[in-house]
Amino acid sequence: MIKQDKSELRAHYRCVRDGILPEERAWQAREICELIVSSEAYARAQSVLLYAAIGSEIDLSPVAHDAWEKGKTVAYPRCDDREGRMTFFAVQAPEQLVRGSFGIPEPHKECLPWQKVGKSLCIVPALAVDACGNRLGYGKGYYDRFLASFDGVTACAVYEQCLAAELQCDGHDVPVTLIIDRKGVRHVKEQETQERIDDVQDTVINDGDFASEQAFTAPEEDYGEQQDDTWEPDEAAEQSSKEKEDVRWQRFMYKWKKIPLLGKLPFDPVLLLVLGNFVLLLFSRLIDTLLLNRDNEYLVVVLLQILIFIIPGYLFLRFRGKGYLSSMRLRAPKPDHIFIMVGATGMLITGCFLLSVLMGSLSEGQSFVLYDTFTSKHDGSMAGVLYLVLAYAILPAVCEELIFRSMLCAEFEGRGVVCAVAVSSILFSMLHFNLLAMPVYLFAGVVLALTMYATRSVFCTMIVHLLYNLFCLFGQSGFADFYVTQRSTTLFLILMIAALLLCIGIFCGECARLYRGYAKNNAQDSYRPAQKFTGGQIAKSIGLAFASPAAIVCVLLYLIVCIFR
Repeated sequence: MIKQDKSELRAHYRCVRDGILPEERAWQAREICELIVSSEAYARAQSVLLYAAIGSEIDLSPVAHDAWEKGKTVAYPRCDDREGRMTFFAVQAPEQLVRGSFGIPEPHKECLPWQKVGKSLCIVPALAVDACGNRLGYGKGYYDRFLASFDGVTACAVYEQCLAAELQCDGHDVPVTLIIDRKGVRHVKEQETQERIDDVQDTVINDGDFASEQAFTAPEEDYGEQQDDTWEPDEAAEQSSKEKEDVRWQRFMYKWKKIPLLGKLPFDPVLLLVLGNFVLLLFSRLIDTLLLNRDNEYLVVVLLQILIFIIPGYLFLRFRGKGYLSSMRLRAPKPDHIFIMVGATGMLITGCFLLSVLMGSLSEGQSFVLYDTFTSKHDGSMAGVLYLVLAYAILPAVCEELIFRSMLCAEFEGRGVVCAVAVSSILFSMLHFNLLAMPVYLFAGVVLALTMYATRSVFCTMIVHLLYNLFCLFGQSGFADFYVTQRSTTLFLILMIAALLLCIGIFCGECARLYRGYAKNNAQDSYRPAQKFTGGQIAKSIGLAFASPAAIVCVLLYLIVCIFR
């Protein structure tokens, strides 16, 4: 009977809250936020636990901004699976909030788990609250489970219309200690201690040494599959495994952050993988010098790429856990991706050729060179062609896309897609250790990254990359010879520019078509930030990425090799 009454109350207070005029909601929320930041509990708190508002909830972003300015820790919950588990993560900027599984802004995976240090203030969401601090939540009781183990100050921020005379409560309901509406901050009336819930094994309390893990569910709104109770057990086990792997990764990141030297600079472990690629690639030059017998050159090139990319990438994936695969966009290409791949391939062929002409890196009789180390050639036999395609086209496309598009973009897209595309493209261009051709590789990296984001499949970029490599192997020398030897270069360049513009038009048109389809199907972008970036924020994010010790070493290696080769 109580459950039925609460359901009716929830429906009632949802209508009440949604019925408040937007202008009134805005000024009430503004006054409530001002009261929070001026309260004694907030002043004493070193950590502030907030929620990301959706719909007609009170927007607490002004509180977050004030806390960041004052050096407080700001934490938000992330919904980890459909069983209602959540973990609080420290968020350092609004752009670190991305759209989660149910459209609720959540901390990105790069955020570190919240650490319980000093006093804490938790602002708890609610549809209504009474004078005794009893909350009318969204019906799942997960915040009550968290509050049963939380030893900080708890508060409810509510609209004036959502203050109830009395709310019926169950034995496991945990009241808050403060009520904040536009009229002020009030302590609740004295009441008996509420009985704690029995099922506390799902709650891991913050111990001051690492993260907390609390149970959570999204509000009982219409988020489609959120209410699906037919979730398969094997899928639940997979999500649980992914959650444990994410926590293990966050533990590793936290330990690295505690090292004094690295604590002064950003530290991105994926850049250690890229640094390993750079170092191993430079060692391959030594092998190329010592390789006197060219009969087994194909085998050596294949083995070197496995050593340089596949093995380090595999070790990185093993440490990140199987759950990390879901963020790598390992989705099969679809028939409606064909034209965008055609457009991207055309852009690479024409754009890279024009940039090579502009940079003066095009020469007659030019052969395809892999990483400015191994020069492609074959004896004309079918076996020689197959080995050539495998060693110089297929393997580079697969290896480079997995590292520089799939992994790098997955790690940096929490700071914005522009940052992810820029960082991955710059490092990709540096991988080839050719300063003169750097704009060519930079352009290629941007096109490939945009293709991946538009198709949401790294396999599409592998296909585009493979097609471009095949052109470089079998067609680029002919293009270069024709351009260098023929007289009417102006007409040829005009035709190439026209072809480039046509390919850009095809590519952009297909991107627009794909994104219209995503919008029509209500497909969510997990990488999409909750707030748009300014130009200054984008530049800062890219700069901080290259301030990482591993990125600095990569840049130094690139400059040294390009200058002294």
